[in-house]
Amino acid sequence: MVNMRVLIFFLISSVPIIPLWAAEERSLTLEDAYHLAQGHSLTVMQAAHSAANADDDVWSAAGNMLPSITLGGSRTRNWSSGSTFTIDIPGTGPFTGSGGGGRTDSYSLSAQANQTLFAGGALARQYLAARAKASSANSAYWAAKQDLLIATMQLYFAAIGGRETEEAARLAMVSAKNRERLTLRKYELKAATEVEKLQAETAARQAELTTLEAGNAAEIAQANLCRALGLPIDARLDFPFEAPNLANLPSEEECMARAEKGRPEIAQARANLAAARNSKWAAFGGYLPTVSANASYNWSDDQPPGENPWDEHDSHSVGLQFSWNLFDRFATPTSFAKLSRAARFAEETNNQMIDETRLQVHTAYLNLTKSQRKLELTTAARTSATAALRLMERSYELGGASFLEVSDAQASYMTAEADHIKAKYELLVNWATLKRQMGELAIDSLWQ
Repeated sequence: MVNMRVLIFFLISSVPIIPLWAAEERSLTLEDAYHLAQGHSLTVMQAAHSAANADDDVWSAAGNMLPSITLGGSRTRNWSSGSTFTIDIPGTGPFTGSGGGGRTDSYSLSAQANQTLFAGGALARQYLAARAKASSANSAYWAAKQDLLIATMQLYFAAIGGRETEEAARLAMVSAKNRERLTLRKYELKAATEVEKLQAETAARQAELTTLEAGNAAEIAQANLCRALGLPIDARLDFPFEAPNLANLPSEEECMARAEKGRPEIAQARANLAAARNSKWAAFGGYLPTVSANASYNWSDDQPPGENPWDEHDSHSVGLQFSWNLFDRFATPTSFAKLSRAARFAEETNNQMIDETRLQVHTAYLNLTKSQRKLELTTAARTSATAALRLMERSYELGGASFLEVSDAQASYMTAEADHIKAKYELLVNWATLKRQMGELAIDSLWQ
């Protein structure tokens, strides 16, 4: 029985365990790919972490303008052994004893409140600077998500394009092998020359090589996509994607106007400028006096056993403090000077970001219009090349065309097919790139 169990164990353990992704083909939409990429992108994670920290800093800066309240209390129990004394009794002698020992309980409560009334405007400016930094961090997070969508689209379309190119190469290989067999039959019938037979054999082998390279490129493209999405690189994927109908392209001037309002880099530059200015004036508060108020209440009670429990003591205090740092060893002047330079740099950065945005929108607009025209041309070339190949193959079968002419038509068709596939997805990426430069790129409104 033991040997049978061991045999069953080895039989079961020898069966290969195939991962779910590798065993079953999964349908992966562009939306699914983007959401998976979000959960796997360190850049987006870091941007989200920075945005959350900046939001927490806003609460911290707001808390500095609120009063601080402290409560305290204690109970203490003390034991004492008392003191030793000696009495000289006449006729008896000295008598030694002790007394005064016992237990003592002490209670105390305290409450303190402090409020800064005026600090040269530094606290309010620090709060405004923290809000501006939070706005900048959230803009950076939004920009990172848009950049991730562009990168995901490029990988996704590269995987689809690789599949389509591989399929086109495979069909071309089938045609090349069919022509090879036809040429061999014609050669046997003395209807084709030996040169044509050798050309057919060479073309068939080259078609196999092209198919092999296309398949390898498709596998690499899918592996790159899987790596970006956090999937096994050997996952079996299906891409249910149909090229959408794009919305009407707005004018370039309208695109630039929308970019200046919605592009996250511009919002980030403006927020950084506001943060730099508020930080500068917060440092200027070091030249001004500080006024604060405080109040406290203290209560205590000593209660030894057997004595009055209401023997209490309490005290109250209210104070107003004023301080003016007349000389701080140049700390305030140097800090104000540094932050002033930082504010000027932030202002120049903001101005240049607007100019840079206009250039990027202009470039993206030109690339998109070029892609539209390129797709029209490649579609027409693909249609013509397909028709020419069919006519040439038919003519070759009937003996009206040479094998070299068929090979040229086949090469033209493969070139036109590859150009069409590239142009089709290049148009979609350039459309998304223009929306990215406008700051309007989102997965749920991608083609609008």
